[in-house]
Amino acid sequence: MSGTVYEMYAPSCNKKYIGSTTKALKLRLNAHRSKRHPLFQFDDVQIRALEENVPLEKLRKREGEYIKQFKDNLFNTRVAGRTNSKGKVLGRC
Repeated sequence: MSGTVYEMYAPSCNKKYIGSTTKALKLRLNAHRSKRHPLFQFDDVQIRALEENVPLEKLRKREGEYIKQFKDNLFNTRVAGRTNSKGKVLGRC
């Protein structure tokens, strides 16, 4: 089994959100929308794959590497695999 590392972004906002999933990206986007992710304060939210077919055992590591790479421009500050006490999702552009 494999998964995808993705980014959600709104062209009208300079920040994005990095995540990973084993599901279709459209389903993941809808899950974020239903949980009222802060990025959805913007009407033009989009999702795109950063890396596809990542082996399941490497998926969280790859997500964390992307988070570290883009850390200054993200809603999420938590590196994959860490608890919420070590980071959080920020809600401002």
